[in-house]
Amino acid sequence: MKKINIQTLVSKKDFIYLICIAILIIILIFLSVMVGVKDNKLSKFFKGNDFGLFYDNSKKILNGNSDKVYDINSYKNLLLKNNANKLFKPHHPPILYYFYIPFASLPQFWGILISSIFFLSLYIVAVILLIMTFRRLYKFKYLIILFALLFPPFILVLLSGNPSVLWIFILAFAFYLSKRDRAFISGIVLSFFILNPGIYILIFIVLLFSFRPRLFLGLLSGSIILFFLSGIWDLFFLWKEWLKFAYSLKNIFLNIDMLMMSRQYSNRSFFYPMFTGCNIGNIIEYILIIIGMFAIFAPIIYSFFHKKNFSRNSFWLILTIAIVLASPYIYNFDLIILFLPLVIFLNLMLADRVLYKYIILILISFCLGFVVFYILCMFIHIQIFTAVLWFFLINGTLGKRVRHYTPKTFVGYWEDF
Repeated sequence: MKKINIQTLVSKKDFIYLICIAILIIILIFLSVMVGVKDNKLSKFFKGNDFGLFYDNSKKILNGNSDKVYDINSYKNLLLKNNANKLFKPHHPPILYYFYIPFASLPQFWGILISSIFFLSLYIVAVILLIMTFRRLYKFKYLIILFALLFPPFILVLLSGNPSVLWIFILAFAFYLSKRDRAFISGIVLSFFILNPGIYILIFIVLLFSFRPRLFLGLLSGSIILFFLSGIWDLFFLWKEWLKFAYSLKNIFLNIDMLMMSRQYSNRSFFYPMFTGCNIGNIIEYILIIIGMFAIFAPIIYSFFHKKNFSRNSFWLILTIAIVLASPYIYNFDLIILFLPLVIFLNLMLADRVLYKYIILILISFCLGFVVFYILCMFIHIQIFTAVLWFFLINGTLGKRVRHYTPKTFVGYWEDF
């Protein structure tokens, strides 16, 4: 039998990348499990692991205690403790807790381990889908996967046990199908954002007014199917409980004092007014609220003015960043979806034939930007980096091309973006 030579399958450089990827994966899984285990010193830095919230509520469903998932008394106890980090956590729709049932059926340690491996694998699949979408990226597939694993929002998501990996997978898969003219199926995939009502509502509004009928019909069809499949087995009991619970919180969500209290104890949320009264920071945040509210119209306007030469790349790039800017309840975990526009922008840089060393420097600056501005927002309570990223990526796509930013870093150019 003829022996298979590894070097015929991957180059020496790619083999080194694979080793680095494997080592990094092992380290990330180890850290996520260490952080997730109770009473571990690492857990103190995260003030509790998000996995525990979904695990406990899914466990209640498994044990026949569904009526306790949205127990308003438990919520009031959290409110009395002024624990704003947990203030909005119980409002997740029941379908997300159903998703965690396979993990909740295991002992906590094994649940954390299996979920970490699952989400990490799902993230890599999402990145591979994006690589498959652009032929230029295939040459750098191992380097891109390594960069994706080092992407700061992903590391935060994995260590915190948050399910935000689902959002980048849904967007990547929907974008992949859209690029292959499977718009209706792409819309069905987007309907899985029913797991995250905030993002779902924004996507619903954009597709409704963006004249993308097949995407919108797919979104509606998938939403109806998911709603019935997730509710018919218990006669929609949990969905009714969730709606009653959400209605009971209406005064809290509409009360500016409560939002300010939440803003005082958490630096994760976007566009919350500062708790410290009228000052320059307060004014800036209200300006950012307005920018965020109008950001959702950007993909709609793009669709309207580009009916004849519509670009899926530009539309999905603008849509993804608009979701981040326009949602007042989006958290740092959800910034993982910015990997989609970064990959689209990476493809644009390769199309512009920007030299590789400059591409690497730009990507490193993006990663450092997340870290630096996250630390900065702890003091000024403003998430600036998303607005900076918005300007750079959108202007780099619809305004000046990358070659105009760095005129000495490219050789030749072709227009096939």
